[in-house]
Amino acid sequence: MTFTPSDTIVEQPTAPPFEPFLMNPGNRAFFEGKTHQLVGAEYWKLGLFAALEGFAVIAVVYYVGLSSGLDAQGKFLLLVLCMFLAALYMYRVWRSRIRFAIRLPRDGHIIQGVLTNFQSEFVEQMSEGVIDGYYWTKVSYSFLAPSGHIEGESSAGGYRDPQPEPGTPVAIIYLDDKHYLLL
Repeated sequence: MTFTPSDTIVEQPTAPPFEPFLMNPGNRAFFEGKTHQLVGAEYWKLGLFAALEGFAVIAVVYYVGLSSGLDAQGKFLLLVLCMFLAALYMYRVWRSRIRFAIRLPRDGHIIQGVLTNFQSEFVEQMSEGVIDGYYWTKVSYSFLAPSGHIEGESSAGGYRDPQPEPGTPVAIIYLDDKHYLLL
């Protein structure tokens, strides 16, 4: 009796190839291939930040224009121009950020990196008369991309216990040399 490749069933291992430190533990399901969406990619927040940036820049332009002594028609035209520029700016920034947030998990590849530095600082907050707080974590990491060695930094609020040591493996989702993210 002879066996052909179609007669045999080979099970692929489902465990990830390494066990990384995850900056956002909610991304474990993405790392393990159980979901295709990153935790923390809230699209409405990306649009909100783009709107705030646009309004701040255009408000300064409008204020400078008002102080130049325009008549009523000139002020109205300046206002319309500023609103158009703000809308155009917000659309372009929002579109590029949303495109990045969608492309990264869809087209990116998980690459193993190494944690090079870890800092965690407790930030106190007063809430209803009670001292509370959170840990602000900042990490540095490096990885070998197809184009060469890349170093990056990431920071987030959250509690990390126990603290990882330098040399701990990390998972980076990599699209290209400008678009990558520590999971």
